[in-house]
Amino acid sequence: MGRIIRVGPNLWLALQRLRLGDERRVVWIDAICIDQEDTLELSNQVVPMGLIYSQTEQVVVCLGVETKGSHDAVAFLQKIGLPRWNGTG
Repeated sequence: MGRIIRVGPNLWLALQRLRLGDERRVVWIDAICIDQEDTLELSNQVVPMGLIYSQTEQVVVCLGVETKGSHDAVAFLQKIGLPRWNGTG
């Protein structure tokens, strides 16, 4: 806490959309919490990530800004039956 972390444009957009105004929100962002360049760390985090996600109240997946194939991706997610998919940011 109290550190500056550089993030890419997709994560920046996701964080802006996840804000709760003045309320505090705890988020797990694997792109920040796990060194994405370290394959050993990535493989060691698979089991703990399952535990983290299984104990969440809500999971939000941000796919980035809309592109030509976005509608196909949303259709696929709806087809596989996500419990509550609204297709919005």
